[in-house]
Amino acid sequence: SFPTRRSSDLLDLGLVSHQAHDPRLFARQFMTDDLIAIVPSNHRWANKKRIRPQEFLGETFIVAAQGAGIRAVVEERLKEKGIVLTKVVDFGNVEGVKRAVEAGLGVSIQPQSVVQREIAAGSLAGVSLAGLDARLGRFYICRRDKHISNAAKAFLALLQTQARKLA
Repeated sequence: SFPTRRSSDLLDLGLVSHQAHDPRLFARQFMTDDLIAIVPSNHRWANKKRIRPQEFLGETFIVAAQGAGIRAVVEERLKEKGIVLTKVVDFGNVEGVKRAVEAGLGVSIQPQSVVQREIAAGSLAGVSLAGLDARLGRFYICRRDKHISNAAKAFLALLQTQARKLA
């Protein structure tokens, strides 16, 4: 996991989609995103306003690799609603997930910021989630016992400026 690699001093900071629960790490939220369902533009849900978690049960669900932050958050939120998906296909990373959904191989739940380009281009359709906590915090993390470099500080300032533009 990222915190394990982070703890070995290999990285100055990291960007994650969930709060770090390691006491050695400092985490600060820099933006909030919304999870949305993504479907191929010709899918029967493409023109729906909202989708309920139960509707995913009959669909092939496309996910990133086991251990990916977004996958863990989505699985946890669905589980809170009693939904355990059985038709799950792993496509390695978010780009693979987007391409698989575009190709009509299934549906997924992803952060809106990650799929906004494909939705604008019309290769994917985004559908709001009803009855599911769709808010997603984005955090930067760093070690509590390590000085943050000037380059990392500059990157964080740029990140926060860009996050405000997206809000």
